Amino acid sequence: MARIGRNGKHHQQGCLLGQGVLQHNTDTGDQIRKERTKAKSGLRRAVPVLLQLEEIVKRRDKACFETKDTVVKEGLEKRKQKERQRQRQKGEEGEEEEEEKEEEEVFATATRGKQPMTLLPREGFLTSRPWQA
Repeated sequence: MARIGRNGKHHQQGCLLGQGVLQHNTDTGDQIRKERTKAKSGLRRAVPVLLQLEEIVKRRDKACFETKDTVVKEGLEKRKQKERQRQRQKGEEGEEEEEEKEEEEVFATATRGKQPMTLLPREGFLTSRPWQA
């Protein structure tokens, strides 16, 4: 006689009972074998379904990668647009700054006798004495 296994059922049946293949512990060994072969054939039938699922998953992943690529491309395009805008703004500001620099240089040359203004004293500043030249 088979050993008593899980839930007080016969061990041989308890395995399949746990898998939900068998419902009762009154089945004989022949029925258990039939159920086992059915389960195996069921797995054989399930293989194409699993393959279909794998294909679906692959398609989904591919779609994810495609969307990721498009997101990356869109992000790069947005970055480029922002950089262009910054360059335009810098260009406008740069023109203003250039005008200011030109004005300062004109002022410096007019007041200092053709020497640009410098905030830091140059080497030999005291000896050259530009205001006496």
